[in-house]
Amino acid sequence: MCEPMKLEYFLQSLAQDQRVQEEIAARKGETLQDLLDSGELEDFVKSEGDSVDTIEASGGPEHCFDIEIRAFGPVYWIQAHEFDDIGFFASEKEAHQFASEEYAPYIDALDEYED
Repeated sequence: MCEPMKLEYFLQSLAQDQRVQEEIAARKGETLQDLLDSGELEDFVKSEGDSVDTIEASGGPEHCFDIEIRAFGPVYWIQAHEFDDIGFFASEKEAHQFASEEYAPYIDALDEYED
């Protein structure tokens, strides 16, 4: 199983993203490293990201929830509202595999409650 990486791993790729470049330009005098250090880069990436896949899961009868694979440029992460976000991954496949293993009991529980 692929383990999540820190956002720092993706700095070079993120620096080339047009949306990140525009955000840095709007913050006159700040650098990508400044945004990373302050946590604002992670906030920006997550707020601008899109859902690319959804896995249904269940925490019990009548308590279904979605586990989302989200992406911003080259960065993928896992978001399930009942849990903290997990990330980051270099591909959708890595994120999906990790989510499937990490949340297996909840995914399996959905199958039980649907039967």
